[in-house]
Amino acid sequence: MPQSITSNTSTIRNNNSTRFSTQSPVSCQQESTIKTSTLKNKKNYTDIKFLTSEATKGTNDYVIPKNYDREKSCSNMAGYLDWSLERERTYTSLFGFELIANGSKESYSKFIEAQEKNNIKNKLSYHNFQSLHGKYNELKQGLQSQSDVDSVINALIVLGDMGKSSEARERVKEALTTKKEGPVDADEYKKYLAMSGKALSAFSVYQNLTNTQKELVKSTILNEIHFGHASHAENGKNAYELLEKKRDESLREKNVEGSEVSLETLLKLAEFVHICDVAGARGHNDNRGSLLYTNDVHQKLDRLFGTCLSLLKDKNMSARDVYYDTLSKTCENLGLQPINNDSLITEKVTAFLVCQRRISTKEDAESLLEEVHNWPEGLKNKIWDNFGVDGKIHCTYLPALLCTKGVKTPSNVLQVISIAIDLAEKYKENFPENIKNRPPLNFNAIIPTMENIIGKDPENLSEINNLFQINEEGEAVPVSQEIPKNYILV
Repeated sequence: MPQSITSNTSTIRNNNSTRFSTQSPVSCQQESTIKTSTLKNKKNYTDIKFLTSEATKGTNDYVIPKNYDREKSCSNMAGYLDWSLERERTYTSLFGFELIANGSKESYSKFIEAQEKNNIKNKLSYHNFQSLHGKYNELKQGLQSQSDVDSVINALIVLGDMGKSSEARERVKEALTTKKEGPVDADEYKKYLAMSGKALSAFSVYQNLTNTQKELVKSTILNEIHFGHASHAENGKNAYELLEKKRDESLREKNVEGSEVSLETLLKLAEFVHICDVAGARGHNDNRGSLLYTNDVHQKLDRLFGTCLSLLKDKNMSARDVYYDTLSKTCENLGLQPINNDSLITEKVTAFLVCQRRISTKEDAESLLEEVHNWPEGLKNKIWDNFGVDGKIHCTYLPALLCTKGVKTPSNVLQVISIAIDLAEKYKENFPENIKNRPPLNFNAIIPTMENIIGKDPENLSEINNLFQINEEGEAVPVSQEIPKNYILV
């Protein structure tokens, strides 16, 4: 059982004597005295040492956000000398889990503190926070044979970020039993770890688990889909095909003690870990609870998880159906028409971009629909052919590119998506569909440059397109290294 947060455990104190918890989350029956705005002594999560600023360069953590109080950063409180975006996110996700598991009103206040301090609209309600706490309790009840579900959840949160570190990847390179030529998506890297117990054992957060817990961690990783890709309509129906495949195989994972863990339970465990991950996604901007997990995000993820659960339960439902269902529910919530295979190309592309851009208001959705209506038909068809339900390209960081600082109007969206389509065509020339181990098209490296040029010359796209090229790893990169990169990412 989880320890009380007031138990005699080690702490770290800053100059203001703020207390930082270093043990597992507490249960809802226990009275909370949480006073922390970050989390966890680094001794308990030694694998986080791999998330250095140098080792995670590829995730754009080379600039500290403006007005960030380093003294109150998770990195500083845990005793690290450098500041790392990914480390801040991981610690904030762990803290978010601690608060959700506690479930008290004080925990709720801590969870929404960053939202209140930053005047975030539609902050998470106490009712929805309690819904998250209910998901946690349901997991504990459904996995009673597991000695400590908290340790499993913590391990899944930490292991999910290891692929972002070049140091962590180098550490386990020789231990991987399943080899893959070419680059591996950082978010998918844990699947390759899970295929090899030896590789996973290189990380203390896994090594310290019981055999039963280890099997549950591996089963969860190997049977989960990428919820982030699914919620942003990335990779079309492919985002859901693993669930369809596992359902059709009627797979039931067994732990080492012989008890069965259903696919539905594994889905719910992966869902909860994703919730914690999303809760910490803006921890590098503000680590006081969750800056990002608002009512809008909660409702969107609830719709997504509900659709995924329907896919597991209904054998007549396909991954293609789920993709359209996800888009339709998002559109209906914003006053747009539901989407299906027979919808007009304007409606399909608008629905896709609404998910990619994380649009949450009816006004913004309607404005985008009006703009897309006037776009060239050829461009809309290319967007859907490359990135839609049957998308020909597996790409990463397109939502981040479309949400780049400076992309404020539908005309800005047109500029960015036009550049993305041009790069997609270059990518297909370099990497035809029939080649083995085709890498994903990765837009991450051009985001800083895009921030500098977006909106400056929307009429001269050909000149802007010449600023970028596709390298041998499938990454869109600036042609010239002289283009400034020191821009704040949000």
